[in-house]
Amino acid sequence: MAKLNFNKDNVLNSIIFCVIGLLLIIFKSHLIEIMLTVVGVTLIVFGIINLVKKNDTTVSVLQIIIGAVIVVLGWIIVEVVLVVCGVTLAVWSLYVLIKKPKSGFLSYFCPIVVLIIGIALIVAAWLFVDYVLIGVGVLSVINGILILFDKRLI
Repeated sequence: MAKLNFNKDNVLNSIIFCVIGLLLIIFKSHLIEIMLTVVGVTLIVFGIINLVKKNDTTVSVLQIIIGAVIVVLGWIIVEVVLVVCGVTLAVWSLYVLIKKPKSGFLSYFCPIVVLIIGIALIVAAWLFVDYVLIGVGVLSVINGILILFDKRLI
């Protein structure tokens, strides 16, 4: 039977992994929106602080503009990136399948799986992202629990 190891590093790491995992499971893709907003607001605040301190004006204005773009257009940027990734994956997998892969199960299986992922990103990007984040969250919680037993997934 495995023995629990309650040293302070293990407990802290375990709590961090479990909290991150639970946040991913609960908030899913909404967590991306929260992170984009935090990054955008942080850039705006740093830009304003730099303007007030009369630091480099160009950099300060650029920080404010980039922060505002991230806050206002963050979702659209992420959506475009997801669709572009989906199209790229789909085209690549079709190319691999058309150019006659080597014989063997994996030479057909891997491109088909990548094609399915690419189509999922094109058709239902946020649903796909939700499932991926839930999976990563579950693995993070499992890793957090395993840390207490001096075993880790990562």
